[in-house]
Amino acid sequence: MFPLKKLSGFFLRCVVYYALLIAPWPGLMDAYRAGFRSAGNRLFQSVGRGGSVSFEPHASNDHAEDTKLVFTKVKHYRASADMRINSAYVGYRPTAFLLALVLASPVPWSRRGWALLSGLVLVGVFVAMRTWLRIVDTFSNDNALALYTLAPWMKHTLHAGVLVLFRAPAAHYIVPMLIWMIVTFRRGDLRALLFPSDIEQRTDEPR
Repeated sequence: MFPLKKLSGFFLRCVVYYALLIAPWPGLMDAYRAGFRSAGNRLFQSVGRGGSVSFEPHASNDHAEDTKLVFTKVKHYRASADMRINSAYVGYRPTAFLLALVLASPVPWSRRGWALLSGLVLVGVFVAMRTWLRIVDTFSNDNALALYTLAPWMKHTLHAGVLVLFRAPAAHYIVPMLIWMIVTFRRGDLRALLFPSDIEQRTDEPR
């Protein structure tokens, strides 16, 4: 029998946890923005040969673009440009969605704890990778800021990756969901969840 109650309970818990995590708690997003910029400055203080990216605060009334990325190239002559991004869109929402999925999962709490630790590491790698793709795409444009010269097909592939992983809203839901499935479930868990009667029947069968 398909466990509709279990699945509906899981989805309800996931929605509640996600809503709580993205709620405007005092100081939460300020702390995340500061951590996001600090990590970005450490990871991308040196890019290629003579390039760097600085993550700086950007005042915005609606916080839609709370972080300014300053791209700098020092090679032959100095060139710079800036870009504004939303740290919540890039990093916090994928992280919050992963947390909600793991916390709502119908597995023992001990396993959820390990899933949280490994999942946070992997979602952090995803956030760093999608940011890195955006940075490399900017530094490979045909202008004074160019650090990389890519073949046309490589540039098109890179730009497509940026559109899918950085700009597409679905990316910060789909990728955390894949990470959640990898770090939370073991072999046979999905079958046990969806078809518990089969498992019980096998257990009751005489050996």
